[in-house]
Formats: sequence, structure tokens, C-alpha cells
Amino acid sequence: VRMPQNKTARALIAKSGVPIAAPSANRSGRPSPTTAQHVLDDLGGRIPLIIDGGPCKYGVESTVLSLVGEPTILRPGAITREMLAAVIGEVRVSESILNPMKAGEVAASPGMKYQHYAPNAEVVVVQGNPEQAAKRINALYREAEAEGRSVEIAATEQTKAFYRGKRHLVLGDRNEPETLCASLFSALREMDTRADLILAEGIAAEDEGLAYMNRLLRAAGFHVIDASKES
Repeated sequence: VRMPQNKTARALIAKSGVPIAAPSANRSGRPSPTTAQHVLDDLGGRIPLIIDGGPCKYGVESTVLSLVGEPTILRPGAITREMLAAVIGEVRVSESILNPMKAGEVAASPGMKYQHYAPNAEVVVVQGNPEQAAKRINALYREAEAEGRSVEIAATEQTKAFYRGKRHLVLGDRNEPETLCASLFSALREMDTRADLILAEGIAAEDEGLAYMNRLLRAAGFHVIDASKES
């Protein structure tokens, strides 16, 4: 059961006078819409009406928590493991959140496919501390440009100075992962209009960073480079 926080959505529910069951306003596999314009881009001509309730506050879908047996997060969102643990005690995190599903495994929650939330551009995630990641990203950028590719970097406030002279978009603050979540899908859509390769920094999968990395890894189809293991 889900209840939206958005006042416009709640007013629609109240006015309807009936229970509402509806799919998300997005095409499966694509970066989720976080504005009415995104919905129009994806579904214009396919649905009769779009109600603009403003941009999404959190930027990622809701947390899905299973209470069958030990409490387990199946899909992370703005309600974090740490928040839940403060109320109900120990909470597990499904292995599928940060890893591809195993062969034959059935998805226990939406958004758990190997590649999901993906733009048309190729997405590569580079892990490591900010300096390591930036060094590797800059090298990948030069290599891709030499091959004639159009490249853009998904950067953070802490690393933007490393990318001077290169096309990049600042998504938010590494130390405030909720800011990265809020802009991720919108940024993927924006960069997809001008790049065929998106190079993105990985962050710690803690607090809201778990939701961010879950979405980013699936957008990349788990194409990850660990810069900390390179000289």
C-alpha cells in the first residue's frame, strides 16, 4: 500500500471517491519521470490527460520493504535502512539491490531487472575515492572523444573542478546523497539528449546513497570500473 505525499495527488485521490490502482507514469526500463514534462515526453499521445503536481521531491521511487520473515528492503528509496532500523530494529538489504539478479531469480520488486532506468546513451559507473574516480573518468573521456563519441560526465560538487574543459553536469553533493537522488533521473534524461556515453561517479551505498547507487548501477547495466584497483 502506498500513499503519496504530494498534495495534488492526494487531492485527486480524495476527489475520486474510489480506491485507485494505476501503473507508474513511465515506459518500462527508461529513466523514471520526475516532472510532468518527462511524462509528456514518454507518454504524449498515449494518455488523455497529465496533471502537473510539480517536480518530484525525492527523485527516486518509494522504498519497498518486505515483512515476510525478517524485514528486508527490496527496493531502496528516500525512507532509508537507517530510518527503518530506528523504528523496527534490524533491517536486511536484499542482495539484488546492488547486484544483478541471479539466473532464474524472480524479481521481488519493480525495478530489479539487470538493466533498468536506462537512457539510450551507454552509462559507465566509476568507483573509487573522488580523486581516483575523476582521474579514471578523465582518461575514459579522452579515449572516447578520440573515437568520435559524444561524452558527458555526471559529476558532484566535490569533483566538478577536476572536469574543467570537459562537458559535465553537477548532480549534487556526495555528502548529501539525497541531492543526487533528487536529480539523477532528470540528469540522465538531459545528458541523453547530447551524449552517447555518460561517465558517472559511484558513491558510498549508505543512507540515501543506497537508493542512488541502486538506480545508477541498473541504468549502467552494472558496467562498473573500480578506479581504486588501478595504478
